[in-house]
Amino acid sequence: EHGLMLNWSSPICVERCPQRGSSVFCPEGLEVTEEELREGARRLLVRTEKQMLAPRKVNLDTKPWMERYCVPAADQPLEIWRRWTASGVVAEALLVLEQLSSLASIPRLLLLATLWTLALSVAYLWCLRQFALFFVHAAMLTSL
Repeated sequence: EHGLMLNWSSPICVERCPQRGSSVFCPEGLEVTEEELREGARRLLVRTEKQMLAPRKVNLDTKPWMERYCVPAADQPLEIWRRWTASGVVAEALLVLEQLSSLASIPRLLLLATLWTLALSVAYLWCLRQFALFFVHAAMLTSL
């Protein structure tokens, strides 16, 4: 249905990235029905969603990317995005994300971001303490 386009709106979960010739179950159109039941003064709304999953043959090899997505193995995600987008800005952002994937886990990334934030905060407070008096004197001199 989507050809070579990645379907970000309704991704499917697979045990491992499929290879050429294997089959995966892809979602088809979503069918939503709503039924309203009355119980005295109260109303009960029953919403039912049905979606068929149809087996489809995979016509190209895929590989894991960012530990979450399967992308065509022949092309790098950067090249795919360059073909799909008019500018390379999105592709460059994807390249950075792909390089960050070597961190291997989100908890490690969060820990590194927290440590970096704390280090910058301490450096800012140290600079403020060292140079605050200078800036106060400079401000008083310029206000004369």
